[in-house]
This record gives sequence, C-alpha cells and structure tokens, in this order.
Amino acid sequence: MLTPRPIRKLFVANRSEIAIRVFRAATELGIRTVAIFAAEDRLGLHRFKADEAFPLPSSTGPIAAYLAISAIIDIARKAGVDAIHPGYGFLSESPDFADACAQAGIVFIGPEPETMRALGDKVSARQIAIAAQVPVIPASGPLPIESDAIKAIAAAIGYPLMLKASWGGGGRGMRIMGRPTGIITSLMHDTPANAMLPVDLALDLFLELPRQAIITVGTTIDIPPIGGMSGCAIWQLRDTADDKLWSPDRALRLVGVQSSAKPGNYFRGKPWTYIPNLLKQVV
Repeated sequence: MLTPRPIRKLFVANRSEIAIRVFRAATELGIRTVAIFAAEDRLGLHRFKADEAFPLPSSTGPIAAYLAISAIIDIARKAGVDAIHPGYGFLSESPDFADACAQAGIVFIGPEPETMRALGDKVSARQIAIAAQVPVIPASGPLPIESDAIKAIAAAIGYPLMLKASWGGGGRGMRIMGRPTGIITSLMHDTPANAMLPVDLALDLFLELPRQAIITVGTTIDIPPIGGMSGCAIWQLRDTADDKLWSPDRALRLVGVQSSAKPGNYFRGKPWTYIPNLLKQVV
C-alpha cells in the first residue's frame, strides 16, 4: 500500500472565495499556503489570506492568467509547494494541468488525468456508461461536418434536441432545438468560426423536467442528514454486488437532487443493478 505524501505547503490555482476556503482549511491543518493573483486581482482578498502570494503574468488578462499552465507551474516550483489545489472552474477539469503537475513532481488534488479525459468528454463518458450497461438517452457521437448528415442524425434521435459541447460543463453553449427548421443555422451560430465541429458538438434528446441523480464514492459509511431537500431521495449501498469493488470502509451514495411529476421513460431500472458496473469503468 502506498504511503500518502505529506503536504506541508499547498498552492491554490484559483482566486476569490474558493481559494479563501481552501486556505482556511489548510491553515487549520497546519499547512502553509500559496496564492496567485492576476494584475486585476492585486487587491483581491484571497491574496492576503495566504502565507505567500505571487503575481501572474500581467499581459494575459484576468481570465487567461488563471489558465496559463506553464506560468502557474513555474510559480509553484519557485514556491516549493508539495501540492496544488485547482479549486473549481479554470483548470480544475484540465487533464493537461494534472499531467503538468505530475511532471513537475507536485501532487494534483483531484482526479487522475485519465479519469478526467474519459469523463470530461460527454461523448466518451456516454460510451463508458454504455459499456457498463447503464441505460442512456438517445444521443449522437461527435457531429460530422456535412449538413445533410447532421440532419439525418437529428431525425434519427428525434425532437426536441439539446445541442451541447462535447467537453466542458456548467451548461455553457447548450441550445434547445424543437424542430428541424434552422438546425444547421443554429449549429453554425453556436460554433466559433475557427472551431472543429466534429470535436466540439453533439446532440442529445432533450428531456423536460428530468430526474437527476448524482453518484459519489466516499470513504465513510455514514451519510450526514440532509435538510431542506424536498422530493429528494437518498440510497446507500454497502458491501453488495461485488467484493472486488467494495471494501468495508467504502460506501456508494446515490442522491436524487431533483424530482419531477413526469419522470422520463428512461432510467426506470433499479440503479443499484448497474452502478457497480459503471464504477468499475472509472474507479
């Protein structure tokens, strides 16, 4: 069994509230902290909450500065940190950033790069779910360039459709299309002129008022009570289904975070029958 590497100095590759939260937790654990800040954030509170703070290159701008992997890794090396916490947004879901941390000998606090590559891309994640025999809604793979082929794919899935970027999250770039008319115009409107269409976009069947489930794997058995979540349900599975997957101190938590009077026609099976197979693909 590998012995975890001790973290004595922590770098947060983020700004504002999330950075301050991580600094507070690290301080309570006796870990020294390092902040970075863009020129526009030179008076930002997070800069003053860390033990040390370093400026990012001033020519990149307030957003791009926090995406500059090489500059961030250079600062982390100079600061002599043991680990980097990416916060959320920015580089938190970048497998290239996780790779850069590993190459620099710095612990990346987050998923393995391979996991991010597999699950960060919606098309790839869908294929993992299919391989694990998880029911999925009708959807396309990466869209081709030819307009007639796109129309045929859309017709085969059925309307309404959700157009989405294959990579990324937060709902950015999603567009609902209720009829075939103007689908190509919509695609071109949502796609930057220099973007590669097959890589960037995919189509899903749009479900109105769906029920959503979030699956997390924890290292504790007990789930704290959750208040104020009307219409939600919580299931917990312990040491069932597969001895190779489960260990005595691990639990699967399935939390329904949204309810609906009209559940979809998909996902009607018992979730615990396919969740262990899904976890085998990604854990």
